Amino acid sequence: GLYRFNLSTLSTEDAQPSLVSFYPNPARNLVVLNSEHYFASIYSLSGQLVKSYNSHILNVSEVPNGFYMLRLVNKRSPYNTISKSLIIAH
Repeated sequence: GLYRFNLSTLSTEDAQPSLVSFYPNPARNLVVLNSEHYFASIYSLSGQLVKSYNSHILNVSEVPNGFYMLRLVNKRSPYNTISKSLIIAH
């Protein structure tokens, strides 16, 4: 089939996912994303899903200390994902 895409709907944030950041890292109880346009999930280094969030404020107080991958998925463009390292140290 033939597919057509409207590229005019892309925002600056869609085009530049590196602008998404979070703090603090290492984290104790909360992690804050600088954008509300992403779903967030925390994965262990072995790839197991630890916790998912639908907010830009992530409560990590019940996540054990350790090294994790924070996966961010754009709510408007699910194919636009970002993975970043996250350290949790209570």
